[in-house]
Amino acid sequence: MNAFYWELVTQLIALHFAKYQPDHLVLTSDCTSAIAITNQSLRTHINQLPNARGGVLASGVHWFADPYYYRYFIYTQCHPERYKARREKPTLRDKGINMGDAMAGKTKAGLNGISYPMHRHTLKLTDIFKEIIPAGQWHLRTNDSQAFPVMHDIIEYQHLAQAKLMHATRDAHHGHDYWSSTSFGFANQIHPTQDRSYWSAARRAVQAYDWGGHGRNRAKLKSLSVEQREATAKCVLCGQVDSQSHCMLDCTHAPFTELRRQAKAKQTKIADALLKSKPEKGITYLIRQFCNASWNNKHFTSRIWLGLWNEELLSLMTNRPLTSPLSNSTRRNYIKVTRKLTAPLLDCFYAMLTIIGGRRGQVAPTSSGPGHTVLTSQTRDTLEALFPQNAVTDGSITLNNLDLISSISPYTLSDTATYNYDADNVK
Repeated sequence: MNAFYWELVTQLIALHFAKYQPDHLVLTSDCTSAIAITNQSLRTHINQLPNARGGVLASGVHWFADPYYYRYFIYTQCHPERYKARREKPTLRDKGINMGDAMAGKTKAGLNGISYPMHRHTLKLTDIFKEIIPAGQWHLRTNDSQAFPVMHDIIEYQHLAQAKLMHATRDAHHGHDYWSSTSFGFANQIHPTQDRSYWSAARRAVQAYDWGGHGRNRAKLKSLSVEQREATAKCVLCGQVDSQSHCMLDCTHAPFTELRRQAKAKQTKIADALLKSKPEKGITYLIRQFCNASWNNKHFTSRIWLGLWNEELLSLMTNRPLTSPLSNSTRRNYIKVTRKLTAPLLDCFYAMLTIIGGRRGQVAPTSSGPGHTVLTSQTRDTLEALFPQNAVTDGSITLNNLDLISSISPYTLSDTATYNYDADNVK
């Protein structure tokens, strides 16, 4: 939480301290933004459902709301000792503020050479939250034994809960702990998105969760017969059973073979440069193990290429117990080296997806935008009828209207760019 939220917390604590004091007792603060939120919550009949930290704390303030005889905070400059007039002739409020400042700074309180007695008591923040955020007053609480309130954005918490549920469901279907053990925080550092847009993150999720529409996924359609499933499950490029790992290592399509050769050469060059710097023993082991497993360990193919590491892969790559301590500098070095060695694999996989998308007449979710779609004459006529102001050539169309792009395709990256469409999705 930043300073603003801590100001709201202290004002909420002050309301609890003052709840047994006379109503005319004035509450002061030096944060005008927090005062505005708190006073608004104290004067309203409606406690709106909050969805962020500030709203959660304001909802706690509303517990003290009384539209007719409400308390309120007023703005007061802190540190009266810094102002000569207030230091030499302090009011009762100045003395109280001085004592509060001294308490926060763990110094002695005093103005104009006169000290004020203080007694300092330390409370745990978790205990304070349990009191100022009482049970039954909040919209969302964690399910742990402490029933601690959710202090971050509810949307983020909801998405995280949905992701955990999806991981558990997929693991239960496959019968082993695959997704629940995956470190997505690590993957976020190893497998970066092109930009900070929603769609860039969505394309990465398509790749990570293996939603790319390869043969084995498409063969799961219930409407297909047994013969159709067998045919659909095959790779459109080489005729073997299609899968994500097949695309990465086994497909015999000539362009794929060349892409793998280039990726392996780039990775080897990066590894040689890293080894020449004479890194520590653990990093040296990681480099050699990673380069070998990238092309030979089919059990971890997708995890290695996409950065979806779990505890088993981490133990394999580092050759050390997971319970052994790891310094921050060593951890950063592991991540830095892994990111460099993974980059050629990601570039190779992006290029493969572009080729596959072009062969199927579909959009391929690559890091630099969709792949080129091969357009038939019927598709080209449809697009020219929809967008007569744009030239449609060689499997791509160029649009200069951001609103039009947004209404048709999720790939909204710039005002003027090249976008590709599947004719089946154009209505």
